Amino acid sequence: MLGRTRPGPGWVRFGPVRTPYAVRETRRPAEVHNVGRVNLNPMIGLLMAAAVTVSSGLELPDRSAAVWRPCAQPDLPAELECSTISVPVDWSDPVGRTITLDMARAPTVGANRAGSVVMNPGGPGNSGIQALGAQLSKFAGLRKQMDVVTWNPRGTDGTVLPYEKCRGGPSLMAFPADRAEYDAAAEAGHLAMQPCRDVDPVLFDHMDSATQARDMEAIRAALGDGDLNYFGNSYGGVLGESYARLFPDRVRTMFLDSIVDHVSPVRDYGFGQYRAAEELFDRFVAWCREAPECLQHGADLSQVWLDLLADADRKPIPMVGANPPIQVDADGLKFLAMGLLIVTEWPEFSKAIASAQRGDAASFDWTGQLVVPHFAAIGVATQCADGFRFDDFDDFAAARAQAATMSPHFAGEREYYASLCAAWRIPVANPSGPLPGDRLPPFLGAAPIVELAAVRAAVDQVPGSSLIRFDDVGHGLYLNEGNRCVVEKADRYLIDGVLPPSDTVCPPNES
Repeated sequence: MLGRTRPGPGWVRFGPVRTPYAVRETRRPAEVHNVGRVNLNPMIGLLMAAAVTVSSGLELPDRSAAVWRPCAQPDLPAELECSTISVPVDWSDPVGRTITLDMARAPTVGANRAGSVVMNPGGPGNSGIQALGAQLSKFAGLRKQMDVVTWNPRGTDGTVLPYEKCRGGPSLMAFPADRAEYDAAAEAGHLAMQPCRDVDPVLFDHMDSATQARDMEAIRAALGDGDLNYFGNSYGGVLGESYARLFPDRVRTMFLDSIVDHVSPVRDYGFGQYRAAEELFDRFVAWCREAPECLQHGADLSQVWLDLLADADRKPIPMVGANPPIQVDADGLKFLAMGLLIVTEWPEFSKAIASAQRGDAASFDWTGQLVVPHFAAIGVATQCADGFRFDDFDDFAAARAQAATMSPHFAGEREYYASLCAAWRIPVANPSGPLPGDRLPPFLGAAPIVELAAVRAAVDQVPGSSLIRFDDVGHGLYLNEGNRCVVEKADRYLIDGVLPPSDTVCPPNES
C-alpha cells in the first residue's frame, strides 16, 4: 500500500507526497462501493463456435449459445446459473489472443419472460457475480419477466490479473501542492502500478471501458438478445456511456444509477459534486444550530471547520492507534470528511471534528482500518485509460483554483482523483465525450444529491430521457440502498420501456 513518509521514526502523512515508498498492509483493502464479496471458483459453461458480425463491424466467435449450468461456488445463491465467455484481449485483433470472463444469471421466475438485463455494479472492476449474489433479493420484481445477467469484468478481483500483484497502486491521499510534489506523486504511482502491468502488459493496457463495452456487446450476443437492456451502477455508468457511443443502435433501455460523468470534460466532472457537498455542509450547519447533541452547538460551525483545516495545514493531526502512525493535513481532512458527510449521521461528523480539535483524527477514518488507502492498479488501469486525468500540473492547478471558488469547505478534494492518473504513461484509449443522442432511445437515470449533476449530464444528452431524484445521501439507489420507489420505476422501464415523469422525486423507504 502506498502512502507518504519522512525520515525518522516512520509516520504516514495524509497530505502532499514527498517521496515514493511502500507502507505495510495489514489486511486486504476494502473496495470503494463494494456491495458484497464472495470468493469464486471458475464458473462452469461452454460456448458454441461459429461466426457472426456484431455492430462494431468486427468478426468474432458466435456467442449466441451460452450454456448455463449450476454455479460451482456453494456460497452463491442456489438459483444463480453460471457460464463463461471468451473475448479478445485486443478487440482490434479479434482473432488473436483471448481471455475468459465468468458470467452469472438469475433467471426469470415468471411465465412471461421478456428478455435479459445486463448489470454492472461499478468499481471500476468490482465483481458483478458477487454483487448479484449479495443483492439478489432486490431483483425480485425485475425477475418476474427478465433474466438478470452480470459478469466479472476483465481484471476483476484476481480472476484474470493476479490480486497479489495488482492490489498496490497510487495513494488515495497524495495531494500535491506544487509541481515537484505532483511529479513525485506521478513517479510513486507509476512504481506502484508497475508490478501489476508487468504480469500482462497487453491486457493491462486494454482495460478501458470502451474495450469492456465491446465485451458487453459479446455478452449481449451470447444471450441471444437483439438489443441490450443495461443497468449501470456507479462506475458501471461509464461502461454504459461507452457502449452507447459504440453501439447506439443496439440499446433498448439503459438505466444509470449514481454514475460517474463520462460525457463532460474532466476539468468539470467534479464540480457538481462540490456543489452537492456544500449543500450537504449547509444542512449539517443548520442541523447543528438546532440540535443540542451537536458538540459545536452555538458556534459558527463553518468557521470551526475552516479553522481546523488551517490548524491541520500548520501541524498535521495524528490518527491515534494507526500502525504505522498516520498524520492528517487539511487535504486529508477534506478527503475523509467528504466520506463522513455522505455516509454517516450528523452526530458522528460533529464528534469527529471535536476529536480532531483535541488532537486525534482517527474518528474521520470511515474505512475503519487506520491505514492509508490506495487505488488498486486494476482500477487505475480502467479509470486512467478512460481519460480521468489532467494533462499536466498546470492543468491540475487550474482546476484546483477553480474549485476553490465554488467550494470553500472542500476545494481540492475532487482533483486528487484525476491527479492519480499522472502516473499513466500510455495514451488515453477512451476519452469522455458526448453521446449520439439522436440515435439512442430514452434513458432513465437515478441520482442522490452527490451524483445528481453526473447523472443529469448523461440523460440530458438523450432526448426523452427521465431522471429520478433522491433528495438525500446514498449511493446506488437500486443496488445498494434498495429504494423501493426507484426499484419499482426502474423495473417498469427495463421491462416495458415505460419512463416515469422527468425529475420524479423518490422518498426514502418507510421503516
